[in-house]
Amino acid sequence: MKKLLALIALCALVSACGKKEPQQVVVDNFTDGERITYPVPLFRGHCDSNVVEVTVSNKTTGVSLKCPAYKGRFKGWTRLKLGVNEITISAAGATGTIKLKYERPKTDYLYQAYYLVDSTGDRKYLSNLENDPQEEDPDLWLKKYRTSLELLQSYSADSMVRNGFKRKTFSFYLDKDGEIDVQIITSKYTRAEINEWRRLNGDFNEDKLYEEFLRAGGKGNEGKGCRHITGLCNTQMIRDGRLSGNTALGGQLLGQFGANGLYGWPSSLSDVVQAFT
Repeated sequence: MKKLLALIALCALVSACGKKEPQQVVVDNFTDGERITYPVPLFRGHCDSNVVEVTVSNKTTGVSLKCPAYKGRFKGWTRLKLGVNEITISAAGATGTIKLKYERPKTDYLYQAYYLVDSTGDRKYLSNLENDPQEEDPDLWLKKYRTSLELLQSYSADSMVRNGFKRKTFSFYLDKDGEIDVQIITSKYTRAEINEWRRLNGDFNEDKLYEEFLRAGGKGNEGKGCRHITGLCNTQMIRDGRLSGNTALGGQLLGQFGANGLYGWPSSLSDVVQAFT
């Protein structure tokens, strides 16, 4: 009887040794309960070396996103809502959880986002695509604009941490839902008229564009330290029927960029993940 019990115990031990437990999924660049002031955190962490994909789920919003993993390392994204968010990252039977609190920035130095359109009010961006999806979704410009600004925030904060600094990034005025507030300002000129603003040498006169932005209402919130960042819907450079350039303009407390390449920007985090996989 003793020999039989010993044999059973030995078999159980061999079976346990042969069974490989899944390696933990661990987030390396955030701590549990950490507070952040931007809505799209980029998670970096480690997992089993055989894993090629992790699932990042925000239990607070109910949204899940599959993200890439390679040689035991993963990168993942999620979108937060204001307040505490419970995040679960799972792969190959292993799961890791972390809580993050997304809160409004506590600073007077905020950016106001604008979208400058011509006198017609047309919000469509220029596109090289024959059938641009904005024809079916008139708010696509806003999704692309917000997503690009959120990613800039996220990568800036992540770069600060990776270089040994605190998690800091620039902040925007937010609407009641915690989304980046984007205000429409309308020029008194048509798109064709604006594109005729030329210097004597034929170059586009960006000074007139800057003056028109301020005249049209781009003063933003008048709080202390307010900055501006503006998407321009109404400048274009076309050669042989295709877009060949972009408009960028800087000034004191001001950043502007053209929307000529907006058609190629991501409109959601799913688009971003597809670009990485």
